[in-house]
Amino acid sequence: MKKKIFGVLGLLLFLCMAACSAAEEDISIETVDYHALAAYEETYIGNNSDVGAILTKLPGSNALVETSLSKGNLIVHYDTNKIDKQNKNAWYNKQLEIQTVFLHNILYLSALITNEENITLTLNNDETNYKIELSSSDLERFLDIDLAEKINHEQEWNSYLEEALRADNQQELVKKFPLQVQ
Repeated sequence: MKKKIFGVLGLLLFLCMAACSAAEEDISIETVDYHALAAYEETYIGNNSDVGAILTKLPGSNALVETSLSKGNLIVHYDTNKIDKQNKNAWYNKQLEIQTVFLHNILYLSALITNEENITLTLNNDETNYKIELSSSDLERFLDIDLAEKINHEQEWNSYLEEALRADNQQELVKKFPLQVQ
């Protein structure tokens, strides 16, 4: 009987440690779970728990410190000081990768959240503050696409993201919606 109890306790301890270490790992663009995010299609600003759940499934979730939702505006703050083990080669220490992650996240947020009008993403790291701000309607007009419709088809969505985030296409987005560096 004692062996069973110790076995169960050992298993619980192992599961807790595994869950804690998994929670500390950041999600990358390559590891985003389309199906987990597609479950939040047609989310509304006002449904804070669903918007929060979307953000925890996108890159940067381990640096997420604050979200503000009001009147169609979504403001998301990331801060690398929240991360215990900072990696000099991580996305949040390279301007081009910050830009790519921000554009990736904005495409998902625009596709999944029905009533957002403006999206602002900011990142504070040791040396610099980054910010991008845009309206979804301007983004969709510029891209000439209905993101909410496009996300309905996994393969088509993944191909679209890959194409949109390719360096030459990304530069066109950045010209229209620049990453502000302070």
